[in-house]
Formats: sequence, structure tokens, C-alpha cells
Amino acid sequence: MSSSNCLGVAMPSTLQTANGTIVRQETASMIPVAILRPTSDEVALDMCASPGSKTTQLLEAFRCKGNAGGFVVANDASMSRACTLANRCVRAMGSGPALQHLVVTNHLAQRFPNSETAVCRKKRKTCGDNGASRYQDGAYDCIVCDVPCSGDGTCRKDKNVFRNWHPSFGLELHQLQIQIAMRGLALLKVGGRMTYSTCSFNPIENEAVVHELLRRAGGAVELVDCSGSLPGLITRAGWRDWQVVDDDFSVYGNFEKVPDSEKQRFSPSMFPPLCREGGDAVADQLQRCMRLHPADSDTGGFFVALFRKTASLPGPLPKRQRTSLIPDLPDSRRERGDELKSEKFSKFSNFMVSHSLKEHLKQQGASRYHVVYMGQRQNRKGCAK
Repeated sequence: MSSSNCLGVAMPSTLQTANGTIVRQETASMIPVAILRPTSDEVALDMCASPGSKTTQLLEAFRCKGNAGGFVVANDASMSRACTLANRCVRAMGSGPALQHLVVTNHLAQRFPNSETAVCRKKRKTCGDNGASRYQDGAYDCIVCDVPCSGDGTCRKDKNVFRNWHPSFGLELHQLQIQIAMRGLALLKVGGRMTYSTCSFNPIENEAVVHELLRRAGGAVELVDCSGSLPGLITRAGWRDWQVVDDDFSVYGNFEKVPDSEKQRFSPSMFPPLCREGGDAVADQLQRCMRLHPADSDTGGFFVALFRKTASLPGPLPKRQRTSLIPDLPDSRRERGDELKSEKFSKFSNFMVSHSLKEHLKQQGASRYHVVYMGQRQNRKGCAK
């Protein structure tokens, strides 16, 4: 496979991949961003972004719109993978205006900072309209939550998946997947959308997680039916019912049947809603999820669900504001603190970043972002460190 550059010289596909002319991506992995339909005026977050194929999809909305009001935050828990992510975005986007709308961060996704919460606490405001919300609503219009998974949906291109697969993979990842996805819902604005996706067939990593998110959200999010959003793509509905197996492939229909010696490895959230009272209605909602099977559309195995946040997430009442025993600092020291804070963000003036992204990073609490890459230097050399 080869093609020609602007001078008519043939270039091998490997070279085009290296310089970013070609970006290779599995068809199934393009679905989350395709059903999110982000616009150039929206603020987007990719929670587990590396190697960056979905991030580059998000950046396509800014490729030719340098004055757009939105931006993309791409995050990964591994520093090395975050650097790989940044390099891939630079190669794919070239020196165009899209990179001015990108910041790459290095955080655990389940603990990703919410700058809106920090602003709220700094100004001594209560979180939520009535003080009954665990989370202050976030700053993001759309979020891609493609969580770590067992990856058995990639068995066609990776033969080692079958050799190494074990039931414990899904059991071990289940709680982490819930934590990351719940954090994503907390980071959404009311009215925002989030896709939850895996490249796994395992319902414990898919429908079970979606069911638990709906339960914990308490009606603050809804599951959107996205089955008809991609015409021509053969998809299947989410599962209503499934069974849970242990390492010895013993089958359990509900949590009560799990032996006491094994219960520490299982949780009620792994089991289908039909095991609980009133579970039929919830099971019907799970059919709004989307499954891709390799034999249907000649793709990898994939699962995706689309959420819309309709209200603030419920939770326990916030703790009473404690009376500080430390006297207020003199005005001169407070002013000096403000100066130091502004100095910390002075480096942003050396980069070509969108105005909206710069303002977001300058907010109180946004200094907690571990920035790996941001925009472009004015002299177009190097990147943020």
C-alpha cells in the first residue's frame, strides 16, 4: 500500500503512518465519538485517551476552526502513554489550529480533578442547588470513557487473547470500571453526554457496569438509545440477562448463591437486574446499549453505551463548614499568594492555546492538572513540560 505526496512522489504506508498522514484505527473504536457528535464549541474530555485515536477524532472538529470556543482534554494514567498520546496528536494534526484546543494530562481517571468543584469550595459555596449533591457539576459537554478492559473483543487481531483469557479478568476490572465511569458522570455538565465503552464481550464489564451507574445516579442520568445513529452498521442490543462464573467456571445466578469463601471476589453489581425486585424495567433499558460482533460487520468486538446527564448526581449532604482555628493572613501575604499563583500560570503566555482553554486552566483548582502537553509554543518548537 502506498500513495503520493504533494510532489507526486510515492510514499509507503509505514512512512505515512509515522509522519501522521495516515492514522490507523479499528472501525469499532470510532463509534464512541461518532455517536457523541461533538461540535467545535463544546468542551470534551477523553478520560483514558492513549494511544489517541479517539482524541484525534475529537480534534477533527477544531481542525479548520481556530476561533472555536471549545477544547479537548485528553488524559491517561500512565506518563509514558500520555507522552505517546501527545506525540500522536501532534503528528496527526500537524501545525494547524486544532492543537491550540488540546491539553494532555496525566491522572488516574477515577480521581480526575473537577475544577468546578475547586472554584465552588474556594468561594465557600454549597455544592448543588439544594446542598444535597455529592458532586458539583463538571465543566464538560461530552466525555469519552473508554475504560481498561479484558480486551477479548480483539481476539481476531491478537491470538494471545484466547491463550491468556480467564474469567477473573472481568471480575478484577469491574470495580475500577465503575469508579472511572462514575467520575466521568460527575465531571459532566447537566445536559452533557458520555459514552462508556469497552472492547470486551463480557457483560460484567459492560451491561453490569451500566446497570450500576444507573443505580448510583438515582435518576440523574438516562441511557440513550443509539442503535439507529449509525446507519449501515450492524449492531446488537445490550443483554438483559447473564450469568457470572468463577475461576473454575462454576455458574452463579445471583450473589446469594456465591459461597462465603468466594464472596470477597464478587459484588452484587456484577449480577443482572432480573435478580432484583423490579429489575424488568431496568433490564429493558440495558437493551439501549450497543454491541458489535466481529461476524456481523467484519469488525472487532465492541460495546458502547450513551448516557445523558439530566440532573446533578445525588449523594450525602456535605459536611458542615469547619471553623478555622488559624487566623487570617495579613493582606500583604494574601496578595503575595495571588502573585505566586499568577506566576504559576504565566507560562501559558508562551503557548498558542485557545482563549477558552487558557481560561479553563487558570481557574482556581485547575492548577492540580498534571499537564504533559498543551497547545504549541509561539516559536513552534518543543511542547509543554
